[in-house]
Amino acid sequence: MIDGKSFIAIVTARGGSKGVPRKNIRELGGQPLIAHTFDQVCAVPEIDHTVLTTDDVEIMTVADEIGFDIVERSPELATDAARSEPAVLHALDTAEFRGHGLFDCLILLQPTSPFRTPETIRRAMRLLVESGAPSLVTVRELNELIGTVENDRFTALFPEDRKPRQYRRPKFALNGCIFACTTAHLRKTGEFMSDDWACLEVKGDECLDIDEIEDFELAEYLIEKRGEAKP
Repeated sequence: MIDGKSFIAIVTARGGSKGVPRKNIRELGGQPLIAHTFDQVCAVPEIDHTVLTTDDVEIMTVADEIGFDIVERSPELATDAARSEPAVLHALDTAEFRGHGLFDCLILLQPTSPFRTPETIRRAMRLLVESGAPSLVTVRELNELIGTVENDRFTALFPEDRKPRQYRRPKFALNGCIFACTTAHLRKTGEFMSDDWACLEVKGDECLDIDEIEDFELAEYLIEKRGEAKP
């Protein structure tokens, strides 16, 4: 709870994954990928309850062994084209129906951000409450020159970015590290997005989002470099 506002953390871990098959339970540093998010949540006592939502029996088994409260979602909420919000709303409704309380806010934590820190989670929660914004997202600064490609020709979207970096206006991209919102906003709009979107910048390893096998290999390298692998 933050300043009287209760929080539920929802971890989304569907079974289908094209870039890295079975990535949510693939071992990273000696434990399943979802276990890294579990460890993060356990280090944030301000989170009042946590659930993991999945459609996959094997993920349910692994998540249960780790200690997650599990919400089974229907197949239609777990297709490649399915958006996260309906699955999150289903998990929220299920947790409240089970008697875990009525929650003011929720925080979506995807297992694909294994280097997210408890302190960043806590900062996001506090910023959501103190800003009064209906929702929040993490962002990372872009250092690249962004543009489009057509007929093998590159066109800069922001021509002014061709000048040296120190003279550019900073630009940012959404990052999947954390999404948060009030439950009232999600129930009303069905969206995490809002016209008044608070943001929290994340840097370094926290920006890593495992989507392809190369991302997983990089995460393995970083775990090994840090000496954090579990026997």
